[in-house]
Amino acid sequence: MYSNANREENLEILLNLIDNESKITFDDSLMKSSWFSKPKTLGDMVIIQIQAIIQKKIRGIMFDENINSDSPLSRRGKEFLNKIKETNFINRMLELLNSESKTKKDISILILCSLSECRILIVLLLEKQIIKKIINHMNSFKKISNSISYK
Repeated sequence: MYSNANREENLEILLNLIDNESKITFDDSLMKSSWFSKPKTLGDMVIIQIQAIIQKKIRGIMFDENINSDSPLSRRGKEFLNKIKETNFINRMLELLNSESKTKKDISILILCSLSECRILIVLLLEKQIIKKIINHMNSFKKISNSISYK
């Protein structure tokens, strides 16, 4: 299921697999040194793949926007915008900010940042509730850092 959804870049199926806690193992020599956390479950691996798909799609949309500056919403942009709305994607990413998995938290922040790069998607991120959830998450960093005592 994961392989097919990954190949087809099916965000809906991949979003459903995020909660899969099946353990996975990697050969350490295969892990890239640029990864900041090792995925430990299939759900962690799925969120990393979703980030790759999102970045690829956003690059394409931004390319379309740059070529057709008079028409900012291309066919590819409309399709992606509809898919984001249909799957309730942004709220799902915000839910992951409360996850126990550091990988899911970190990658969901990166995905939200990636979405903000695109003019047609930033409008979705400007809703009052979404901004409030992101601020609350950032405030939790402040609480954590205040509770750490440095010696």
